[in-house]
Amino acid sequence: MNDTTLPSPPSTLNAAARSGWTTPAETSPEPGDIWLLTWNLEPRGIILVTSVREDYILGMPITLDIDFASDQEAVLDGSVLGTEATLWFNAETGLGTFLLHRRLLSRAVDTGILSAYRRASRELEPATFRLGSARQEHVRPYRQELLEQYQSLCYLEWPAPIAGEAILNVDLIEERGMTGEDFAQSSGVATEQAFEMWIGQRVVYADVANLLAEQLGANLNELLIVNHDRVVQLLESPQFKERITVVAAETGIDEREIRNLARSSYALAARTDHVTGREETALIEALNTLRPGWQRK
Repeated sequence: MNDTTLPSPPSTLNAAARSGWTTPAETSPEPGDIWLLTWNLEPRGIILVTSVREDYILGMPITLDIDFASDQEAVLDGSVLGTEATLWFNAETGLGTFLLHRRLLSRAVDTGILSAYRRASRELEPATFRLGSARQEHVRPYRQELLEQYQSLCYLEWPAPIAGEAILNVDLIEERGMTGEDFAQSSGVATEQAFEMWIGQRVVYADVANLLAEQLGANLNELLIVNHDRVVQLLESPQFKERITVVAAETGIDEREIRNLARSSYALAARTDHVTGREETALIEALNTLRPGWQRK
């Protein structure tokens, strides 16, 4: 990706953070990292990673000033990012790894201080770090806006438990008395496609999901589950975020749809080519097929 895809980094950042802003991430997040979050090529925030899970991270928002730092927020020294910044340690939240785009700094905060932030946020011990001095009545409206911003990011999911992104909850369907053969006969799609949906190799189409819910008298949501297989994990990773945003910039297609299209293209390739053990390469090829004028070599 060229540097013009995203807005230029804030001039107040130090050289290391500015370099991170424009450098593709090559490794996975670690506690203590500071990352730029984006969605659809737009910066959505800066986060201090506090914990890393299989498909999401926990993090604390950072804003690049201390005007709204009260005694409920920490002040990051200017030696970290190049400017004093506010760490909203009481606003730790879960975020999908697919939002992580550029690692501004690696392990910028050591584990001891990270633990102190988390323990203070849980009121397990008093703050032993620098706090802000802004008045609460000054901070409160800004804090509410920031909390709403990160709540919306927390609720952003990919893949989501919806038709077109989820797979069948076969255990529940079988509990309702439907077999794979029953499903294949009543799904309204080709037998091969129905079989692939049944074993979780193909996401469920909206019309198939709606028909199934009607047949079983079930809630659509309970019939669908999210599958975090190897392909999904790759598409969620910061390393593939870069490739996805390149395609988004070239095509004007949003991130969610690019992930869905790449997943579908990969699934088709997996049925015609041997991709076991080379999922990453095959997925890169699937993304490339979405690029204008690309031809397979």
